[in-house]
Amino acid sequence: PIYQRIVERCTLVREPADADIFLVPFFFGFMMTFGWDHPRGAAGMGHSAMVRSAIQIPSTGLALLNDATAQRHVILFTTDSTWLGFRGPHGSILTHNATIINLGDDDEFSAARAGASPKGTRTIRGSLTVPHRVSHWLMRGSLNRTDAFAAVRRPYLLSSNVNTARNALRGELLKQLPKEAHALGVASGRILLQGTHGLGNPRVPSEAAAVAASSDFCLCPTGDAKGFTARFYFSLMYGCMPVFVDTYSRGLTFENLSLPFRQWIEWPRIMVFVPKLKAHHNQRLAANTGIMARLVGVSQQELAARRRYLLTHALPLLTYDDPSVPNDVPDAVIKELEHRFAGGGPTGIGGKSVRRRREEA
Repeated sequence: PIYQRIVERCTLVREPADADIFLVPFFFGFMMTFGWDHPRGAAGMGHSAMVRSAIQIPSTGLALLNDATAQRHVILFTTDSTWLGFRGPHGSILTHNATIINLGDDDEFSAARAGASPKGTRTIRGSLTVPHRVSHWLMRGSLNRTDAFAAVRRPYLLSSNVNTARNALRGELLKQLPKEAHALGVASGRILLQGTHGLGNPRVPSEAAAVAASSDFCLCPTGDAKGFTARFYFSLMYGCMPVFVDTYSRGLTFENLSLPFRQWIEWPRIMVFVPKLKAHHNQRLAANTGIMARLVGVSQQELAARRRYLLTHALPLLTYDDPSVPNDVPDAVIKELEHRFAGGGPTGIGGKSVRRRREEA
């Protein structure tokens, strides 16, 4: 949708000298998803070769990229930035000067993938974070989202829909949080913490939607990347406040999260950020995470106010495919690009450009 909207709104020119921007759609997400299934045999070898070849294209195949034109390049990258693998001089030019539209992470990617030191990282100065597109799941769900937001009191205080096989602390959380809830006097029926691993089939979208729409809060641990998984946005679509937990203990802070459109969305109003889990070296949690105490402390009145803000202010900026929603994700991207190419630089919190905030500091 972002690519389509940009092409519709902009005038396409044939001569590079007449172009204000160079749009480079790099639809890598599909190839990565296919690769996660680890195809075997000749098909697997062919796929691996295709991925290795494709990831080098932005570094070697952009004939018009140089120091003078880099700031006019817009890379549309369809996964999170931890998978970026821009190598060589062109890779350095891109990460320092181009606008790279991606699904987040922490505005950095592993320099090991860029042929540098394994422990290093390379900052994407022109990163433009956008939310995951979850509309393909919403369309398959049978639940009307408007009805979900109309619910006054939801049956569950906290629910989950996570793969516990991906990370040991996820499973520990599913065991620990009900104990904390019980100690606080929360009825056992108000907690629905389930892992998808070992259940035969993960919860289908319609079932996941029904659970999210019936919950005040949804447990949303990070994935392999430091950025946001699709479950984070899926929960928000049904008015379930995500409890963002980094189960990989990477020392994340709220300030260095690559949340989409921070200049327009007051994220603390619609999410609960858990800065660090106290865990022992054997991947066992400390006696009390403090998470349930925070959730119990949020009144029904405050929850209702948060959902109103989410519905009226934030959801349009997380929506891709609803023609009835003005100022959606593609519109927000175009607005940000217009700001940048008018000389404002990347927009930061409060609508100020990063350049202006640095000057004021």
